[in-house]
Formats: sequence, structure tokens, C-alpha cells
Amino acid sequence: MRIHLGIDTFLENPSLPRNARVALLTNYAATTRSGERTADALLRGVCEIARMFAPEHGFWGDVAYLEEVNAEEYRGIPVESLYGIKSSASLAPRLDQLRDIDVLLVDLQDVGARYFTYAATLGNCMAVAAQTRTRVVVLDRPNPINGCDVEGNVNFARPFMSFVGQYPLPNRHGLTLGELARFINAVQRPACSLEVVPMRGWKRSMWWDDTELDWVHPSPNMATPDTALVYPGACLFEGTNVSEGRGTTHPFELIGAPWLDEVRLAAMLNALPVDGVQFQPFCFRPAFNKHQGERCHGVFIRVTDRGAFRPVRAGMLMIKLMRDLNPGAFAWNEAFYEYATVPAIDTLTGSSDFRTIVESGTVADLEEWIADAELRRLLIEPERQQALLAEYDDAPRAALTQSSRGVTDHSMLLDVPRAEA
Repeated sequence: MRIHLGIDTFLENPSLPRNARVALLTNYAATTRSGERTADALLRGVCEIARMFAPEHGFWGDVAYLEEVNAEEYRGIPVESLYGIKSSASLAPRLDQLRDIDVLLVDLQDVGARYFTYAATLGNCMAVAAQTRTRVVVLDRPNPINGCDVEGNVNFARPFMSFVGQYPLPNRHGLTLGELARFINAVQRPACSLEVVPMRGWKRSMWWDDTELDWVHPSPNMATPDTALVYPGACLFEGTNVSEGRGTTHPFELIGAPWLDEVRLAAMLNALPVDGVQFQPFCFRPAFNKHQGERCHGVFIRVTDRGAFRPVRAGMLMIKLMRDLNPGAFAWNEAFYEYATVPAIDTLTGSSDFRTIVESGTVADLEEWIADAELRRLLIEPERQQALLAEYDDAPRAALTQSSRGVTDHSMLLDVPRAEA
């Protein structure tokens, strides 16, 4: 079923004031359902775009992970970078970049995990837009790993929040970009003037291949929808010295390190009660990033039943097992990571508990913590449910019995510029 994306719906009825000055936050992966780039479709007389903004990896998606993005141009329009590595202020527009803008249009493809930085970039833009009284219009896109399955720990505490976990969301959040915007606007103060242009025909139970849309990788290492499926768990390896497959043709599906035994590791992983996945022994040699040029021994994550597969739980159990097999070689990533003030693994898991259990606990302890995390996740579920767009529901929603934690003024971690009085 080929759906109408938010951009398709918007092009049918551009809800913009006459002579509005428009800014566009997007990149090359945002296209109409026919494959035309969003920026090009809008430039065909739909609106006058005064400036553009690009998220991490730049407009063309050719800037690597954790590398600074510089300003550029697209068809003569300045493209301002919203991803620097020198100051957190570079992660948001300056006040003067939105003060003369009437409408900020946003069209970005998210992948369904809170670590993917486009949601934080969106939230930073919304925070500045609230100060400059700029209207924000988000053109919605599918969650490629469906909008039903939610998994993981919620990062409630401020020390564990960073650019890869800026809002109180579980690792796998089950939201579309438009729903993320609605959630952010509910928990971030001040709220902005927000409109979400919904899709037509997309349903919450859909996976990417159900949409019949072409996959345009939204970042350099998000190669396929299969990558997006394992990413909520495999991204946790960014917090370790184990390779997450960057520098190979299967990033996040290949996991390994030079000191591991691929046959023993695969056998032990396959013995765990983890549904919907087979761990295949595999060796690979990354062309860049961790262990560049070295042979890494590990596994290929082969998902056999995506409905049963729980990527976050799988990723956590993998890390625990790898550390237990080689405690002397395994290490946590201690490098500066996405403006975090705590270890990278703590920002990714939303707590220091996971790291402590991996170092000194048992697999049973980890299973108990994962189960408790699922209960903690219910505390934010009322706010998440309120962000959902009803037109995407396949069936009536179950009544919420869990009381709300009352997350209503969850101010941003990053130092976004504030408007003068």
C-alpha cells in the first residue's frame, strides 16, 4: 500500500500564509512518495524558502558519525548546520536565524530509536521557535519499525540526558516524527506553535516494506530498514569498545571485536531465551571506526521474526555476555560523547544501573532490571499516548490504567539560546 506522506498531503494544500518567509529543516533523504526530494518539490513555486537547516550528517548525509557539519548551499539557498562538535549552542538555530521566519517546515526521516539525533534537532528548533514565535509545521513520515512496539528504559534523570537522549522516551519509542514533535511540545517549555501534517494510509502496525516506499538511508550507516530494526539494541555498542559494524556494509547488524571467539559467542547467544533472532558466527574487517583494518570476530544479527524480536533486550544481553567472556579486553567508551556528562553507555541506557550490572551482576540480575525498566516505561506512557495521532490507529486503544508520572515541564538539557526580554 503506497501511502501519502506528510509532504504529499502538504503539497496538495500548502497551509502557509501569503508571502510567508519559510525556513526548511530537512536533508536529502526526505522525498515525496514519487521520489522527488522535498526541497525540490517545495521550490517549484510552493513557497519561498529563505534558508535551510541540516541535521547531523549534513544535507547530503555524507558527513560521518561524530564529525562536525559545516554550512553549505543548496540551489543557491544557505543551508545552516545544526550539528557542531565545539559547542552545544551549535545544535540549535540562533535566535536571529528564526526571528525573521514566519514558518519553519520540518521533513526528516526518523528511525524509531531515541538515540537518532534528528528528534533532538527537531526539539531544539521547536525551543527556539517558541522564543521567536515562529510557527513550526512538521511533515510526518513513517516509523520504519512500526508504531506499535515500544521497548526499553526511559531516561528520566537529567544527568543521563544528552543529544542522543534528550527527552524522557524509551529506547524504542513507537512514534512517528510528527508524534515525536507532539510529545516534545508536551514536555518542553515553552511550547511552540505546532502543526503536524499527517500521512494518509499509514497505519501503526506497518513496517517499512508495507509502505511500498523506496528506502533512502537517512544517515550514512542506516543502510536498510533491517538496519533500523536492530539499531535500538545494537546502537548500545557505541558505549563500548566492541565494533557495531561501522566501516562494513552491514553496520549494526555485525557486532564483534578482535579478542572474541565467534563460534563460542554465537553458540552462547543462541542459547539465551531471545525470540525472533539467530546469531550467526561472523568475521569482518572494518574499513574505518573501531578496530579499523583488524579482523573482528563476532556475530551477524539475523532477525527471523521481527514481530517477536526485542532489539533492546537482545543488545543488552549481548553486551553482558561479551563482557563476561573477556572481562580483561572489554571496556566502556570513555571518549567525549554527544555532549554527555556521564559515560556513553549510561546516556544510551538512561541509567548507570546497566553498566553496574554488566560489571558485577549476573544475567539473571540483568533480566530483572530489563523487566523493571519495562514497568518504569509505563510511567511515561500517558504522555506518549497523548502524542499519538488517531488516524494511524489500526484498532481502538486499550484504556490506560497506569497513572501518569506528570512529566510536564521537562526542560531541555542543552543550552539553547534564550530570547532577550
